[in-house]
Amino acid sequence: MEYEFRNLVALRAGYSDVKQLTLGAGVHFPKLNIDYSFARFGGADQLDNTHRISIKFTLEAEQFKRSGG
Repeated sequence: MEYEFRNLVALRAGYSDVKQLTLGAGVHFPKLNIDYSFARFGGADQLDNTHRISIKFTLEAEQFKRSGG
């Protein structure tokens, strides 16, 4: 599930296929997106708590655009 406020901030929550709660958030600027997620794993034979961060920077200058062909 995701809630987005003014196309700037996103809050996320979910339940994974291994029956664990996941949470996340994101901040979206015109050329920069930053996303964070947290997954909690509980079993002794599984991973510990997991944090993930992704950063996406978009170059929109003419010299970086792909040709339409």
